[in-house]
Amino acid sequence: MRTLYLALFFILFTAASRAQSPEYVFKFRLEELVSHGDTCSSEYKIDLVQYENKNTDILANPFGHDSSKYDWSKFNERKDLDFKRSVICTASKTTYTMNFKASNQGYIFDNYYEIQITRNKCGKTESMIIRFPIRVSSFVTFVTFIPIYFIPGDFNIDIDIDYTFDNTSYLNLSLPKDYWIGK
Repeated sequence: MRTLYLALFFILFTAASRAQSPEYVFKFRLEELVSHGDTCSSEYKIDLVQYENKNTDILANPFGHDSSKYDWSKFNERKDLDFKRSVICTASKTTYTMNFKASNQGYIFDNYYEIQITRNKCGKTESMIIRFPIRVSSFVTFVTFIPIYFIPGDFNIDIDIDYTFDNTSYLNLSLPKDYWIGK
């Protein structure tokens, strides 16, 4: 009986502590536009890179849904001064389609992200980089880009991201339907 009470205590304690921690989830499905007669498989490597803002003076209220005050037009020239770079998740797979998910506890407002995708196919290596900041504060943030079609190149999707809040006040970042078609 004592073990049952102890297990119940730990379950309730961990549930309560999770509810009080900021959280983020990055989720996308990588797809390849395959041509008829394609005989080579693709080897993908995905790195989710975070540039964490060092300036804690500009941190907003996570429940207030504040907008970023950082001048993102100066990001490239100031990223080494204002941000700390880290790879927060890496995945690799040989496939034509790949589901990717990375989640953790953390407050990601005013951080900058890069999804770096490398494809090796038929002995040729190509890369796709998707760049964007998190411009709106939220205690829980979901970044869902479904699907992403592999297109070699460098894409800053900052102005194309839709920021919405669901009925639980969670922030959802997404791209318009068929965003990658015609890029």
